[in-house]
Amino acid sequence: PRLAFVGQRLPDLEKLAARVDRCFEADGEISERASPALKEARDRIRGLHRAIKSRLDTLLHDEKVLLHLREGYYTLRNNRYVVPVLAQARAEVPGIVHNASQSGQTLFVEPESLVGIGNDLAIAQSVALEEERRVLQELSDAVGRESARLLEGVDAAAELDEAEAAAQLGADLGASTPVVEDADGPIALGGPKPRR
Repeated sequence: PRLAFVGQRLPDLEKLAARVDRCFEADGEISERASPALKEARDRIRGLHRAIKSRLDTLLHDEKVLLHLREGYYTLRNNRYVVPVLAQARAEVPGIVHNASQSGQTLFVEPESLVGIGNDLAIAQSVALEEERRVLQELSDAVGRESARLLEGVDAAAELDEAEAAAQLGADLGASTPVVEDADGPIALGGPKPRR
């Protein structure tokens, strides 16, 4: 009965727990299930990535462009898609320079034809990030409103855990509750008997 009384202090926060669980993936990332707006923003981001990569693949198969590249690949610099352009051929591949190699022989250029869609991607990423922040704030507020009940539940769970651990230890040791009977004189628990 005493444990049942402690158990009554455990709050019923199933709806809050389900909401929190729905908002996160196993690795801790915010899930698309957290909000329709987040799913929409991430879908847009994926679509823009595919469109940019498709345009880059076309660009990297253009013989006129390949002549001016260090190598036929693309990469990311400052979250923008860029190609490695030979420094002396800078004017031949119009666009925005986002970085240069240590030697200065290679410039990482976002081709002019990708700047607009790259901007669209940056905006979509910003929208997704803002929605993630909004979801986290909403969850923090919900947890904050339940903070007193959560703390009481943690204390109750600790008491129950301690009782279970003591019971398990007693069972493992084959221990039993001592029976103290009326006796004349001192009671000695283990060790040598006291001298009189």
